[in-house]
Amino acid sequence: MSGLVFSEVLIVDSKELTVSYFESEQSVYINRVFNSTIICKGKQIRLLDSHNLCLYVDVSCGITLERSSNIKICALKSSENNYMKINDFSNPFKSTNYKIITNDDTLSLNNLSLSR
Repeated sequence: MSGLVFSEVLIVDSKELTVSYFESEQSVYINRVFNSTIICKGKQIRLLDSHNLCLYVDVSCGITLERSSNIKICALKSSENNYMKINDFSNPFKSTNYKIITNDDTLSLNNLSLSR
């Protein structure tokens, strides 16, 4: 899969955004983003004050949420994807702020087409 590759990525203060596939060599920071879809690969993904997002991700270290809600997370197909490793600092014991989308809705890293 080829896409734009960055050292780090910061997406801030955005609404109704659709971001096609990109890669971050380090972290992806998503702050104050609403009603958006983001497709990316990175070492870690950190969300702050973001709501109503669909994330299609390949992440090696996991995802961190803080003051974020209604986050849908789907895996990009890869061999070492830790998309299910989620730390929600707003509700560390039982979070309802995110939902994992399972195998039936995974996005292929090879062709970026939704498989249903």
